[in-house]
Amino acid sequence: MQNYCDNIEVVGQAGGVTQGLLLIRKVKPDVVFLDIQMPDGTGFDLLEKIAVINFQVIFITAYDQYALKAIKFSALDYILKPVDPNQLMEAVKKIKTPDNNFSDITKKINPAN
Repeated sequence: MQNYCDNIEVVGQAGGVTQGLLLIRKVKPDVVFLDIQMPDGTGFDLLEKIAVINFQVIFITAYDQYALKAIKFSALDYILKPVDPNQLMEAVKKIKTPDNNFSDITKKINPAN
């Protein structure tokens, strides 16, 4: 991430749904880079446990069959593994900060891949 998207500050990484929920509540990220399959559930399970999703979501996963479901969660993008750096950079360009700028993003979280 840091090699290709220098305007992203990764402030945490979680190994699953439970850790991800705790980390999201703690750091209140602007965007979450989320995998579909995790050891204790799915990225969708994580999102369903959050009453108000006040962050943006970019899915990074090996599973192409969940793209439509991701759209229902208003995902900014859906990137398949292995990650193409150009696709990652294009996805990051879609991120809006609270003042509607696409740069100078300071809070990000990257749950385990």
